[in-house]
Amino acid sequence: MRTRLEAAVAQEILDLVKDQGRTLKWVQDRSGVKARTWNYYFKGDRPIPFQVLADVCEVLGVKASDVIARAEDRDAAAEIHDLETGLSPSSRRALEQGRAEHGVGDAPADPRRLADEGRSLSA
Repeated sequence: MRTRLEAAVAQEILDLVKDQGRTLKWVQDRSGVKARTWNYYFKGDRPIPFQVLADVCEVLGVKASDVIARAEDRDAAAEIHDLETGLSPSSRRALEQGRAEHGVGDAPADPRRLADEGRSLSA
């Protein structure tokens, strides 16, 4: 069984293949990963061995570290979403109010508050 981060790495690879207009077979042939093995790692629930990830990334012309970093961002966003989903309505309102007051997240920054702190929206 793989972790959510490992699943995010697999999804990043699948997205790269699609974004580059490649076929899975094209990547499989050039990376040496057989179709059945590919399905275990990239569509199933088995962790991707690092060497397989490195080989696939080389074929796609990207660094494995960049793929992992993007997957970490994806995983963190999913974790935040999961945490926010479980908030009570009053906690959610407090979170949104805090975001609005500090200009964080989806809420727009309050220009008056920023001015009071000696900052501006263009900073």
